Amino acid sequence: MPKDRIRDEDGQIIDLSDIPETDFSNAVRGRHILFRRGILRVSIEDDVARHYTTDEAVNEALRMLIAEGRAPERRNE
Repeated sequence: MPKDRIRDEDGQIIDLSDIPETDFSNAVRGRHILFRRGILRVSIEDDVARHYTTDEAVNEALRMLIAEGRAPERRNE
């Protein structure tokens, strides 16, 4: 696309003339993607996020509840 320009960090236009155009008209979306099992994204409320600011902190707190037997029942999948 001739009107598209890619710029570097300094705002200089990057020369892409040596890169051949690729035709994606027959491409299949998602054909080679692999989804990792075991990753679950959840949202937490702002008051909780103030105490647990990293993934590791949230996971550690939840593992403590599991070890203490205070976690909800495990779901089957």
